[in-house]
Amino acid sequence: MSERISRHETVDVGDVVLHALVRGAANGPVVLLIQQGPGVPMLQDADALEEYLGLEATHRVVYWDQRGTGRSLAKDATLSVSAMVDDVLAVAKAMSERLHVQSVDVVGFSLGGTLAMLAAKKDVSCIRSVSAVGPDIQMEEAEAFAWRFARDEALRRGKRGLAENITKTRDSKAISEGDRLMARVRYVSDLGGIAIGRGFFGLLLMNLLRILRSPLYTLAQGLRALQAMQRTSAALLEREDFAHLDIRDMTELRVPATIFQGRLDAAAPPFLAEQFHAALRAPKKALVWFDECAHMPYMEAPEAFRAALHTALNHGAP
Repeated sequence: MSERISRHETVDVGDVVLHALVRGAANGPVVLLIQQGPGVPMLQDADALEEYLGLEATHRVVYWDQRGTGRSLAKDATLSVSAMVDDVLAVAKAMSERLHVQSVDVVGFSLGGTLAMLAAKKDVSCIRSVSAVGPDIQMEEAEAFAWRFARDEALRRGKRGLAENITKTRDSKAISEGDRLMARVRYVSDLGGIAIGRGFFGLLLMNLLRILRSPLYTLAQGLRALQAMQRTSAALLEREDFAHLDIRDMTELRVPATIFQGRLDAAAPPFLAEQFHAALRAPKKALVWFDECAHMPYMEAPEAFRAALHTALNHGAP
């Protein structure tokens, strides 16, 4: 059995200290994971992600809390897309140096996949390949798509009252963008557009329990992490660079790129992923479909996803 490592790392990026866990095969290639968002920490998901992805037997895996989440909280930290992209590059560079590798493979989920591609577009000096799972391609189109899905699916199920509530919530001027986002996520989750067979409260309870039970947070840190989720999400939603995020003009990457996409995804429209992939030029590229999955194929079909991810990481090797 190969030697394993497990250690805590911090990366000081000036206005916040980012906290990370490095775990896995002592001499394996390095994979940097980027959590979905906005406002969701990752350290509490390390065990679950290892169960889904199965990387630690062959790789050193970096799990980390992005700025404004989990243990990476700072009162005056800037919350912006550009700052988050710079954080990806800072963590990738720090891990490359400390773990003595030339570059790392980056795997991002949802918004994390978008940040991974934006980071690779900006600087590939320490990035070997990019894998994006259900990435956010264009926020405004994705929002419209999600609302349409929720309304149409409610009608398909004969729930006219629910469909009317969905439309009213979408069009209401009396609620904040943060509350509108949470309502949209709740509707879409409960109607099967996020994770097949898992509703909103099931997913929420899973995340709450993971944070509060994680040995990587003290009770106080866990409670602060829970409070920060809504605060960070709301702060990002108020920013133009997040609300109007659009990466369709990214037509070239200098590293291998793989997009993993559920055909039943109501959060990241499959047609946008298909269009983006078709226009993208890269040394190697792939669009991997999961026909019976929504936004979280690594949770919905872990064995198939694990095999596809390992193939993508191998394609990223020099």
